[in-house]
Amino acid sequence: MVLGLMPLLASALILAIHRLFRERDDAPVDGVEKRMLAVMIVPVAMGAVLLLLARLAPALMTAPIPEYSAGNDAVAMTGEAVTSVSQARFSWVTWALAGIPLLPVVYAVVAAVAAIRLLRAQSVLRTIARMALPLPADTGIRIASGAVPAFAWGRHIIVPQRLLTGLGADQLELVIAHERAHLRRGDTGFYTLLSWIEVIFWFNPFIRHQTARCRLAAELACDALVTRANPEMRQAYAASLLTALKHTAGATLPISTQTCAPTVFSPSNSGEFRMRITEIMRASSMGRKRPRWIAQAMAVALILPLAGAQFVLSQNPARAASDAAFFSVLPVTGTISSPFGKRTDPLTGAPAFHEGIDVRGKIGTPIYAPAAGRVVTVKTDSRNGLMLEINHGDGYVTRYTHLNKITVDDTASVTAGQQIAELGNSGQNTGPHLHFMVFKNGAPIDPATVLPQMQATPSSKAM
Repeated sequence: MVLGLMPLLASALILAIHRLFRERDDAPVDGVEKRMLAVMIVPVAMGAVLLLLARLAPALMTAPIPEYSAGNDAVAMTGEAVTSVSQARFSWVTWALAGIPLLPVVYAVVAAVAAIRLLRAQSVLRTIARMALPLPADTGIRIASGAVPAFAWGRHIIVPQRLLTGLGADQLELVIAHERAHLRRGDTGFYTLLSWIEVIFWFNPFIRHQTARCRLAAELACDALVTRANPEMRQAYAASLLTALKHTAGATLPISTQTCAPTVFSPSNSGEFRMRITEIMRASSMGRKRPRWIAQAMAVALILPLAGAQFVLSQNPARAASDAAFFSVLPVTGTISSPFGKRTDPLTGAPAFHEGIDVRGKIGTPIYAPAAGRVVTVKTDSRNGLMLEINHGDGYVTRYTHLNKITVDDTASVTAGQQIAELGNSGQNTGPHLHFMVFKNGAPIDPATVLPQMQATPSSKAM
């Protein structure tokens, strides 16, 4: 979710900055639009790398979020019994967080559908290019039948028969020069890249808007190359593109096909068509342009903070969404038999400091994750028996010992309320119980500070 929500907000902010420093009718500049698209995407890549490092070395990549405070909404415990979290405690935030694991599935399904559509579109273009007939002279130009737009594909330029007969020789040469410019610039690969970016970021309208501007900027750049080489042919060139537009309007290719290859007129709104014709007829850039480098500098300055924010929020989605949902579930139902603090060791009889809370119960009683996190330790030793540790981010780690069984895999991600183990009596103990510990930045703290429901009464007996 973080890799989706953060880029959405970031790209919206970057786009707003970009618009702030350009005139309303400013034509997009090729290099500027590409850099702005890169700035929108780079924080996502950096955030993904940080997330990967966090999975590989969670202890080294803990985000420094301020201390958690339980607040006044905690449910107080009455008597010695530790009961499960009441249904009332599951607020709408908790239910919303419960649906977070489904978001990757929804994303993957929609992205897969978009990818299939793109692959089919590329297959259609490949077929048209393969079936198009080459001109007698080896010029790289192929003639296609049917109502298709002129487009560049691979090393060839595909021109429909209707356009070939509808334009004069000079006009046709200008249209072909436009497509040759695309080939020299490497736009065939660039357009494919833009299409795959749209597949990956299908949920992000701001990035999709920027990919459209990149396509428009590429078309304008090719128009500029043609008119620079043939300044006296501006009017003829504009007329040829209008004729090509009429043929494109009746094209039988779907929109998805026409956006993954450079065409004389990629489908878009009429405003972009007018902009292209206006720029073709304009002999030189007029008027004072706002300094674009300011917008680019501001956008670049956001890269590191945005990537860091993605990482911080990803450390614990539940905590980021609501403090009320962090450590919101009691780990087990039972009776507190030994609280956190000084006590007499039940095995040695010597004074000791108890660094956790013991909860007595029956063997096999389910144990739940009190908050979302990632399993970092699963092991067995003679003292603690079967043991499990979960890293919840923000410096919080919980430990569960004397277990009977562990029901999650090592390194698995868990959600609040998910069963992770069963209460047992493995290791050194005086009876079936859960020894529950909470660590903050490596130091044990009283679990009751994050789960006030686990406060023990003075009559509690050590286990």
